[in-house]
Parts: sequence; structure tokens; C-alpha cells
Amino acid sequence: MKKSSILIGFLILVLISCTKEGPMGPAGPAGPAGPAGPTGPAGSVLYSRNFTVNPGQWTWNSTIYTYYIDLTFPEITAAFLPNCSVVAYMQNGTNIWSALPNTFYPTIGSSLSRTFEISYVTTGIVRLRYVWSDSRQQAPPNTELFNVVAVGK
Repeated sequence: MKKSSILIGFLILVLISCTKEGPMGPAGPAGPAGPAGPTGPAGSVLYSRNFTVNPGQWTWNSTIYTYYIDLTFPEITAAFLPNCSVVAYMQNGTNIWSALPNTFYPTIGSSLSRTFEISYVTTGIVRLRYVWSDSRQQAPPNTELFNVVAVGK
């Protein structure tokens, strides 16, 4: 028992007294390249266009009591259309863009409102609509700036 205690004590002493001295050795060679990963899905395509719409460019539709304008967007093709999303923004001040639909209340506290929105999208065309909540025939009074974005595959 005494011999084994001495042997264990000697081993502990040897292991504890070892120190690392000297500079670190050079880096080893680079390892081989790993296997190629799987092919990912096709990426998305993004198209963005700005439009300036003057008050006289809107067309009145007396059937549904609304003004509209068709914006030409040639990147929206028949092949692109089934797999895309279209969103629009309008500028509400210096560098402030709001997503459509965008509703304004011209008089604070009034229930009367006017709304700009996307009416529909078809090949090459994005139709925006402008409507008053009481169906009045009053065109937008100001030049409006819109940004239309189409994202798809």
C-alpha cells in the first residue's frame, strides 16, 4: 500500500511540475476542401419604378365612383405575374413613404376620408385607385409621387 501511495504521489508530482515553455509552433497545412452543398432555390427578382402623377392624369370611373390611373410596368410579364407580389408606396412628405392602401382624413375628427390603393395588376400594368369615402367626384388636388415594387421569381 505504501509503495502504491508513493508511486501515485510521484506521478502526480511529475504531471503537475510539467510546464509549457518556448514559442508556439508554426500553423499546420490547410485541410482539404469540404464537399459542395446542395443547390439552393432560385432567387427573387426585384423591380422598382417611381411615378409622378399629376392631377389631370387620373381618369374618372362613374360606375364605381373612383378615379384611377394605369401605370406602365413592362417588367410584369405574363410569365412573371403568377409568381410575383406587387406593392406600392406614396410619398407623404420629404422622404416619408407610406404603403398603399393609404387613407387620409382631410378634416380632423371627420369620418370623411380619401384613399389611394392598388386596384389591380395585370401584364405590364399596375392600376392605382383614388376614392372618397362618400363617392364624391373630386380629383386628387396635388401631384403625387408613387413607388411601385414587384418581387417574384
